[in-house]
Amino acid sequence: MKSLLLSLILSLSLSVSALSASAFAADGKAVSYKSGDETVNGILYTPAGKGPFPALIVIHEFWGLNDWVKQQAGKLADQGYVALAAQVQTVFRGTTLRSMLLEAYGFWQMGQIALFAAIASFIGAALLLILSVLGLVHERRVPAENEVLAKAVHTSPVTA
Repeated sequence: MKSLLLSLILSLSLSVSALSASAFAADGKAVSYKSGDETVNGILYTPAGKGPFPALIVIHEFWGLNDWVKQQAGKLADQGYVALAAQVQTVFRGTTLRSMLLEAYGFWQMGQIALFAAIASFIGAALLLILSVLGLVHERRVPAENEVLAKAVHTSPVTA
């Protein structure tokens, strides 16, 4: 009995809130208009009464013309504005996807070039390390008298 009464009260409150929300919202009219070479669709909300009215264009977010955007346009019409909720489809068209793919390819190509440059640098560093070690080994094996530049260096006593 209690659950039946609770469900009755809940359904009554939901229907009253739905009726009150729809009683104040302006009705939208589907319209289409020319934008460049394309025909764009939208919903036009007009306030009750005789105009002229100020007008607004309601632009949707990333996910398109959804119910929330339509409700906001309806609320603006309830406040005395003509509101056009336009379906703008400029986000994530082919050119944007193409540019993202080209940018990813460009960064991949730069990474490949940097990888080859890093490998060449490591090979050069290893070669210099080997030559340095061979030079130290040579210095220990050859006496100072046999070195090529030993005779060119003049040692003179330092006097203070």
